[in-house]
Amino acid sequence: MEQEAIVLGYSGYDFKQDGEIVKGAKISYLTKDFVNQNLKEGFLPNQIAFDLDILQDNKIKFPCLAKLKFSIVPDNKNKPQLVCVGLEFLNSVDFKHLFDKPVLNPNVK
Repeated sequence: MEQEAIVLGYSGYDFKQDGEIVKGAKISYLTKDFVNQNLKEGFLPNQIAFDLDILQDNKIKFPCLAKLKFSIVPDNKNKPQLVCVGLEFLNSVDFKHLFDKPVLNPNVK
């Protein structure tokens, strides 16, 4: 399964659990799906596990528009887990200019 998304960034982890080293990362992304449910509204960020090796061949700068490829694999308890197995860079995304605009109403804090 593939889906286009704005990839905000990633956060890697490396820790010891039950005598074994656990390494990996979680990627944060937004899709074009607008949520309007009880106590939820807007474009809510998603997170999914992925292997940092995906980034070794690609020099991707975040945030970006990318095509994410997903797969279902067994977790350490043999339960199905959705993971990101591919990230294809499509275009750069720049949010900085949104924060540089003057405040519309300077009296509101």
